[in-house]
Order: sequence, then C-alpha cells, then structure tokens
Amino acid sequence: MGYGNDGVSVVGTVMKFVLSLDLPGSLTMDDVGFEAVFYIYGNKTVVIPKSGMIRQDSGAYLLVLDTSRLGSDGRIKCQISVDVPDANCEDGVRKEVVRIDTDEIVRNGVR
Repeated sequence: MGYGNDGVSVVGTVMKFVLSLDLPGSLTMDDVGFEAVFYIYGNKTVVIPKSGMIRQDSGAYLLVLDTSRLGSDGRIKCQISVDVPDANCEDGVRKEVVRIDTDEIVRNGVR
C-alpha cells in the first residue's frame, strides 16, 4: 500500500470528555439524572445518557464519543440536560440545560 491517495480513508476519532456539574446544595452527580447531546449541526446528534457514561467519582463522569457519527467540517458542541430535584416544580424536578462549545473541530470525520 502506498502513501498516496489510493482509496484509503480514515473515518472518525474516539474522543473522551470528562463531565463535571456544579449542582445546588449538597447534590452530587450521583443524585441527578442527566444526558449529553453532541452535535456539529442540528441534523446529526449523538446522545449519551448517564447510563452510557463511566462514573469516575460522585462529581465526574467520563463520556466516550465516536466522531464518525457526527458528520464533519465543524466545531463539536454539546448540550447537557440535567434533572435537578426541586420541590417548587409540579413534578418535583427542574430541567436545566447547558450548552458547551468543546473547541474541538472535526474535518472529514476526523478530529
């Protein structure tokens, strides 16, 4: 196999992110439900629920993202949704949403 453009392509990179949330009171990440939605453009997303993350400790969870599922040519963004217990809400839970720009750029499916 040569080093030229002979039909070989690389698609995707596995990236790891550590998620840490600043929660009210004495709540830890173990106490709340949350998920991360990664995207470059709105039409392709990767949803990683809490159950799909690796717990590091009560304040941090590891997320593993395959960039080939996002598309290409853009900056990776992330939306975190957190279900915070709140007695003032009708169902006892308040949904908080945080949007993050990861500063990671994907070109042609590869970081």
